[in-house]
Amino acid sequence: MAGTYRDKLLEEVGNGADQDRYADQHFQLDLSAKFRVIKGVRLFADWVNVTDAPYFAYQNYEGAKRILQYEKYSWTAKFGVSANF
Repeated sequence: MAGTYRDKLLEEVGNGADQDRYADQHFQLDLSAKFRVIKGVRLFADWVNVTDAPYFAYQNYEGAKRILQYEKYSWTAKFGVSANF
């Protein structure tokens, strides 16, 4: 299990404070597992962005957040077999 947190940050400076671009805080949880079947052969599974965390960018305009960009990627999963010879 791995968790990643990023606080709010200033991405771009505009001509005035109300034109600065911010990225909102972000927390993402990822899970992975590996199982050794025999020497050199493993089963694996990865589940990325379990929390379904979106990307959100905005401007502070007249005391409110003006949405500039909102992206939702959902989660991704993969699994398989790894072999070393």
